Amino acid sequence: MRAPHKRSSASVKPEPLPPAQMEKRVLGALCGMDRRDSLRQAARVMLSSYRWAEPMHEIIFEAILSLPTAGRDALSRELPAWLTRRGFPDFDLQGLSHAVSAREARDLMRQLAGLGDGRGRKP
Repeated sequence: MRAPHKRSSASVKPEPLPPAQMEKRVLGALCGMDRRDSLRQAARVMLSSYRWAEPMHEIIFEAILSLPTAGRDALSRELPAWLTRRGFPDFDLQGLSHAVSAREARDLMRQLAGLGDGRGRKP
């Protein structure tokens, strides 16, 4: 009798991340880059019609795009103040510290932008 066929681990694709997790990783990349002008521009274009799974993520995204800072140190000082002025004084930005590369962030943005109606695109 033959042994059951086992799949090699190389052929098994990892489970896709839920949209909220992808959002957090993208935001973390935008917050964590020293120079993220091209990544910020890519995010502005790729996610312009994306409907965020977490409303707070959208608020943070808008803040990141509106702040003229170019580096993570300046952003880490300015983002909490921006959120406080808009009525979110207690938001913990530490949850966005999952570091991903710019390449992975762009891949995640493509996935988010490609989500279907009802979850990923504004009407």
